[in-house]
Amino acid sequence: MNFGAEPTSGTSPPAAALSPTESTSENALLPGALADLWAGRVRASMRKTFTGVLETGKILIQAQAELPHGQWLPMLKKAGLKPRTAQVWMAVACNRRFANASPDSLLPPCVTTLNLISRLPEDVYQGLLADGTINSTVTRTTIAGIIRRLAQEEDEKLILSLVPVPGKFRTLVIDPPSETLANRGSRGCPYATMNQRQLLDLPVPEWLLDEAHVYLWATTGQLQNAFALLENWGIAFNEMLVWNKTWPNGQPRMGMGFNFRHTCEFVLFGVRGKLRTRQAFGTGFEAPVSREHSEKPDEFYEIVRAASYPPFGELFGRKPRDGFTNLYQETEQGITKAAA
Repeated sequence: MNFGAEPTSGTSPPAAALSPTESTSENALLPGALADLWAGRVRASMRKTFTGVLETGKILIQAQAELPHGQWLPMLKKAGLKPRTAQVWMAVACNRRFANASPDSLLPPCVTTLNLISRLPEDVYQGLLADGTINSTVTRTTIAGIIRRLAQEEDEKLILSLVPVPGKFRTLVIDPPSETLANRGSRGCPYATMNQRQLLDLPVPEWLLDEAHVYLWATTGQLQNAFALLENWGIAFNEMLVWNKTWPNGQPRMGMGFNFRHTCEFVLFGVRGKLRTRQAFGTGFEAPVSREHSEKPDEFYEIVRAASYPPFGELFGRKPRDGFTNLYQETEQGITKAAA
């Protein structure tokens, strides 16, 4: 079986037409030696061309199907690939968008850029091809920026269809989509943002009962603005909770930072009136980071349910939570959906 491309000028020759199991008797090879052969074929196919990317992904797919159990991960290590990286190569190779694409002249030879391009809507993709934005030298930063802008535009459309929910709540959770925070760093965020003036003008006091709790999320760079929001809304700061971020395996998640790397996020706990918590908790908690941008951990909501009182309201949550009413909802459908 041959997944390789035809030789092109200026590139190394493609991998052998036969797979290791076709060219050599499986019984004549130890499993480790078979993994070595596949790893060599993968490395040989990794040329800096669009066709090289597709060929490598197809070889990886074939290797995964033919290698004996337990030899896939050792083969990847010998080829210099991490499992998640290999999945990206394989996904690009399987993508129908690239199956009949013109090689090299139009599409970049970077697998991560191609993976982002595969996420573009078809009409947007064709338009970017036509105007020359997508070409052999386009960077993943450019494509990522386009994807973020599209997500922000969709989010802005959603927000325009939302209206404030009437009613009073004993507990509010607020995760402000800060404009300043979103503009920091190169990744940006995929949702519409608000400046500090807009956040100050939110009708938070109108949602609160006379005795109420407020949980306001903030990062290091937004702490001063967060304290200003509480004061403006007439809420007395009482305590600061700290989310110590981890990876799913429990290891600390190291973020960005200038002098110190950020490993945590903060929640300002404020009180309207003299309402005490129902149950005492420590001010720090550990929880893994979600893949969704700015999504807060389930462990936090468990603390809120146990420490504070219903009815619970939430502003700018990334997904609906059981027992929490989103403070902005779509008028036509009447469903609970957070402004994000």
